[in-house]
Amino acid sequence: MKKLLCLLLTLLMLPAAAEAPLTADTLSSGEIHEVVEALFLAAAGTREDEEIALWKKLSEEERSARSAENAAYRARTLPWLTAAFAAELPAWEDAAWSPADGVAAFEGNPCGQAYLTLLRRYGASDAESCMALTRAVVQRWLAEIDHDKLLTINGDYRLWLYAPGTPIDYPVVQCRSNSYYLDRMFNRKKNPAGTLFIDMRNLPGFRDPNTIIYGHHMRDGSMFHSLTDYDAPGYFDAHPFMLAVGPEGIWLIEVFAGYVTSSRDHCYDIAISDEKDMLAFVEEAAGKSDFVSHVEIDCTADRLVTLSTCAYNFDNARCIVIGRLNRVWIKTE
Repeated sequence: MKKLLCLLLTLLMLPAAAEAPLTADTLSSGEIHEVVEALFLAAAGTREDEEIALWKKLSEEERSARSAENAAYRARTLPWLTAAFAAELPAWEDAAWSPADGVAAFEGNPCGQAYLTLLRRYGASDAESCMALTRAVVQRWLAEIDHDKLLTINGDYRLWLYAPGTPIDYPVVQCRSNSYYLDRMFNRKKNPAGTLFIDMRNLPGFRDPNTIIYGHHMRDGSMFHSLTDYDAPGYFDAHPFMLAVGPEGIWLIEVFAGYVTSSRDHCYDIAISDEKDMLAFVEEAAGKSDFVSHVEIDCTADRLVTLSTCAYNFDNARCIVIGRLNRVWIKTE
């Protein structure tokens, strides 16, 4: 009996075993989504409600300064966001940018600080481990989009469109008609909400200079309703990024213009013939935009995506949001 008591006392005096560190493999689906949402929020650097409230108090001069300040911050965080979804990473010692640069940007921003705190809670300790954990989480998040299953359900499936902090988190289809999916869901059943769809004229895989995606402006806030929010000062700064994920590639979308127009607008052209035509397209869009994005467009190489929905400002009005496509992964097999 005495030996048993001594053994028990000895065990009680031993230091507690350290808990196994959390990794992307041990996180729940909810935690995975929390990290991804924090990633995009950190990259944007602003919260929607706070930013819109702030912009209401600013003068035109102060708004211009705030816009430039936000753009400068995004320029520092965009490489991190791109690297999170990239297939391969460069050797950091040979690169002009490193994870340490991203962490330095995040540490100076409340949204970035919250993101780093979350990563450290899940076991990351330095810049490179923060990047490694983020990439592992992103891969698990991407794996939830089962392209093979979606194609089995509907062979018209092309990609998944995700706009952080909005209801836009939907499959996108394409067929030989621009009217078929106006009143059909992804499973082809009749429904007035329809399905997001790519213009029938476009080549798949964003191979055209301008790819157009249509969706309804639903009163319940679903589908492309949130595109109409870009006219609110400060909204763009909280929602500068979207993501397109397809079986053949991943594209990060940098929003650069948004406005209300007619169905005859130049933005509905997909046959942009040359650099001069692209420059005219970009200058017209930037001139009409409800916000200044400071996103630079390379008119010789960049490709664009135009998101379109109905607006009710006048007869046949359209609300559009245009983005620059950053190709972060393309299937090579």
